[in-house]
Amino acid sequence: MSPLDLLMQEHNLIAKLTTIIKKKLPTIKEKKANACLIQKLIDFFVTYGDKTHHGKEEDILFREVGQKDLSDELRTILAELLEEHVQAREKLKKLEEANTEYSNGDELAYEKIIRVLEDLVIFYPEHINKENNHFFKQAMEYFSDLELETMTKEFAEFDRSVIHEKYKAVVSAIGS
Repeated sequence: MSPLDLLMQEHNLIAKLTTIIKKKLPTIKEKKANACLIQKLIDFFVTYGDKTHHGKEEDILFREVGQKDLSDELRTILAELLEEHVQAREKLKKLEEANTEYSNGDELAYEKIIRVLEDLVIFYPEHINKENNHFFKQAMEYFSDLELETMTKEFAEFDRSVIHEKYKAVVSAIGS
């Protein structure tokens, strides 16, 4: 499987969750979601969407493609994607803060949760579309078959390390 295939599979799962959230938003707006559900969404987007997926993009793909003699257009898109990753992290931080406030009894924080979820269901599909249709395929053309194979192996190793980091942190948090 190529790096492109792997990243697009991850996009499909992220897109699937954003579609589910969008469908459930009317119910969530009626305060029919609890802090536990919101925490599961946060965990997915932070661990899978950001640390795993964006991590592979930034630490491997973007690093490697950034060393290539890219067209000005592709280099501009790369900068935009990096900025969008920062924006995603900021949105997730707001969601986590609002969920903590809500869990601690602040009923007004629920509106913040709704606003961030509404933002995420717009943000992620647009971001995924930009990567899938305006960056990934074009970027892959800059790599040889050997470079792509090496990148695929690096992706696999990256995935293995993320899961270990997550659960070491869980054990550490429980122990403190």
